[in-house]
Amino acid sequence: MNNKASVKIDRISNIISGLLDQDIQDIAVLIRHSERHYTKVAELEPFMTLTEIGKEYAVSFGEKLGKNPIPRLYSSFFGRCIETAYLIDKGFSNHNGGMLANPVSDQMLAPFYILDIQKVVDEIVKHGSPAFIRRWFNGQIDETIIEKPDQTAQTICNYMIEHLQNQQKNEITICISHDWNIFPVKEFELNMPHEKYGDIDYLDGMIFYRDQDGVYVTCHLSEPKQIQ
Repeated sequence: MNNKASVKIDRISNIISGLLDQDIQDIAVLIRHSERHYTKVAELEPFMTLTEIGKEYAVSFGEKLGKNPIPRLYSSFFGRCIETAYLIDKGFSNHNGGMLANPVSDQMLAPFYILDIQKVVDEIVKHGSPAFIRRWFNGQIDETIIEKPDQTAQTICNYMIEHLQNQQKNEITICISHDWNIFPVKEFELNMPHEKYGDIDYLDGMIFYRDQDGVYVTCHLSEPKQIQ
């Protein structure tokens, strides 16, 4: 787990603006939460909150979101994601006026693919987080411990596509999740191994969008790739 990730709050808003300029309206965003506190106690991981600067970054991210289309916020049920969603909402509302619908917590934005958390923690302590991720992606971790990575990537993509299909007109979906939820999509959908392309910065992630030709996924380091 990386506690040195940077924050690039303009990346996502710039991609959104570029798509809207192309008259692409169906957009769903998957981002990592804002900067957060860390712990060495595995049981406390879900309860880690944002740092003070992380709170400021989340508010600023919300301020950069335009009011057309209107953001609809979803988050992992981990504390740092819920807090990020709340503060993005606050930043948007302070800047644009009005109120957004309450953010919704969703299991699919949490580490749903981890089936045995204690064994995963033991593996990370033994090998380190980057080595564990690579072993996972190479199929070297038993499927009773964690789901297959390509299957995980497909599940996450299907989840985002479902949002594109179900969101209302003039609405943009913002999903606040974890770097581990974004890694498999980068690896298996965009062919971007994390060893080469680096960690996921706070409040950075991936954009899913639909145009007349189909559904695409992209990020600031990749050309769009059609996934449906």
